[in-house]
Amino acid sequence: MAEQQKEQLETILENMSDSLIITDKNQNILLMNAAARAVYPDPDIFNNMSDWFRMINVVDEEGNPIAMENMPSHRAARGERVRNFRTNIMGPHGLVHVEYSSAPLYDTEGNISMIINCSRNVTEEVRSAQLVSNKHEQLLKAEMEKNDALKKAIKLKDDFLSLISHEFKTPITVIISAIQAMEHLCWEQFSDKARRFIGRIKQNAFRQLRLVNNLLEITKIESGQMKLKNGNYDIIFLASSITESVQEHANQKGLNLHFASPMKSKIMWIDDEKLERILLNLLSNAIKFTPKGKSIFVRVYKTVFDHRDMIALEVEDEGIGISEDKQKIIFEKFIQVDSSLTRQAEGTGLGLSLVKLFVEALDGVICLESYVGRGSKFTVYLPVQQVDLHPTNTQDVQTLDNRLIQSVKIEFSDLY
Repeated sequence: MAEQQKEQLETILENMSDSLIITDKNQNILLMNAAARAVYPDPDIFNNMSDWFRMINVVDEEGNPIAMENMPSHRAARGERVRNFRTNIMGPHGLVHVEYSSAPLYDTEGNISMIINCSRNVTEEVRSAQLVSNKHEQLLKAEMEKNDALKKAIKLKDDFLSLISHEFKTPITVIISAIQAMEHLCWEQFSDKARRFIGRIKQNAFRQLRLVNNLLEITKIESGQMKLKNGNYDIIFLASSITESVQEHANQKGLNLHFASPMKSKIMWIDDEKLERILLNLLSNAIKFTPKGKSIFVRVYKTVFDHRDMIALEVEDEGIGISEDKQKIIFEKFIQVDSSLTRQAEGTGLGLSLVKLFVEALDGVICLESYVGRGSKFTVYLPVQQVDLHPTNTQDVQTLDNRLIQSVKIEFSDLY
């Protein structure tokens, strides 16, 4: 029985795919299997592992020479177990990558009697890994080059838009200034027909100015150049004043415009100009797309949103509504709802995109709830932030009033 087991063990060792060499503690070879005999010299000529290592040049994976005493078989002779020790050997057919594992065997008295050495040619594995690594590096380099080219293209686009917008803004401003001068200095000298033509020029000049301003703002935000000019402002006063400033346009369309808030005052640390642009754009859309005789509601109130204390600024209309598929893309650039009513009110599709960018710049969130034929409700959630208790002064209020007059003219140019 024992003899049969011995034969089975010898058969297994002989047919192992890995090279197996058993030596004594002095590196004298006691046994080599078939895989080892195919790789190593004839044991009748080189019967000691040290002789074998003296005749080859062994280096580590970084190309540094490995001293004989640091080879796994010699380390195992000192009682160390070594696993998966990779080496590079220059053989007759070129560079070979070999992985060694060695372990000592002890006799009954605890002394090293034999050393088991296994080795495996891992050249194909190493080459495959290198090919994968090289391919990965090439793909990474190509992706980085693509990203760099994309960044350059985006910067070129932003620079181009900024340049063109500035170039457009100058003549538009001159046109508007000239029209305003005619209105104040010689309006009575024009016929009714001429006044209508001038009014049409003025309306379209404001439209172009709005487009240019929106493009400039989007370019600033996307290039990281926009700066907030925060101050402590009464958001109830701001929202009420902005709503009141568009009352005339609501009246012209036969709409009922309502403002409501349970708070009489609320001082917040905020950029009043950005808030103005947000609310004016939402009101402009509400007035554009709400039929005659319907109502628009503006509400400001405290709430908790996403586990934070917020001020909610709500604009709700009884207009045409927005379909569910359009709601998913309504805040993207150059997107407009496709309907006969929207085509009657001209626009570029930049407004809501800019509103969302402004809201996010103020660390807020904008949400939309809409049903076709019933209307839309835009809710802007802004975090409650305050630095001190001093609200805007009288001079700032006067500046707000003057700026609102001009902003409303520009934002509501489609409704004249």
